[in-house]
Amino acid sequence: MRKILLLLLLLSTTVVFSQDTYPVNGTYEKNTSVYVLTNATIHITADQAVEGDLVVADGKIVASGEVAKEEGMVKVDCSGLHIYPSFIDLYSDYGTPEIPKAKREPGPQDLSNKKGPYGWNQAIKPEIRAAEDFEHSSSLAKSLRSAGFGSLLINQQDGIARGTGAFITLGDNENNDLIASDAGAFYAFRKGSSSQNYPSSLMGVIALLRQTYCDANWYATSDEVNEGNLSLEAWIANQELPQFFKVRDRLDILRAD
Repeated sequence: MRKILLLLLLLSTTVVFSQDTYPVNGTYEKNTSVYVLTNATIHITADQAVEGDLVVADGKIVASGEVAKEEGMVKVDCSGLHIYPSFIDLYSDYGTPEIPKAKREPGPQDLSNKKGPYGWNQAIKPEIRAAEDFEHSSSLAKSLRSAGFGSLLINQQDGIARGTGAFITLGDNENNDLIASDAGAFYAFRKGSSSQNYPSSLMGVIALLRQTYCDANWYATSDEVNEGNLSLEAWIANQELPQFFKVRDRLDILRAD
């Protein structure tokens, strides 16, 4: 049986377990050891592997292949082991708040009940940032690492326009886990927890999306804008990011396009 070493699992025991920007209570000590994993089969890509060494410094891979050994390196013999990169999950709700159940208000609700200078429909919330509400879970992170995952693109999976997702690694706390706070913009054809009456159909969802694109274009280019709208400002900024649209079938793909 091929022996596999998931690199993330090994590194999770060697990285520094404190945030660099936090004050230290007591003696300050930082592990600066450089590790060299020797004699391993290193899988660079799905179809490319090299025999050699892997150098890890400060929790990051810095060299692979034929590596000159230097004094002070901590050597780990990996003879007979295969080293693979960890998996990346590009659509995850790990560490995001639980989605509340939709509570429909008695009688018609035409406008959003969200307080502040935001858009009129609460299912359109591009101002949401998964990074701001992200919470690390030691038990769930350990479970995901055991399955071979090392990093995730997380987003709050609620609403039609769902704001931005964050790219995180499965480390030991929120500060160390966060790699990129705005790594993509997310959308879906579902209204989610919004209590508004509109939209109430797939046709209405598509119409609302189209109208929001038009509104944002007007907001960004018109000289007649006399209001502040944080939702439209976030929508405009999010267009520069990779766009992710949740679909259920091939017809949804066409609708999203």
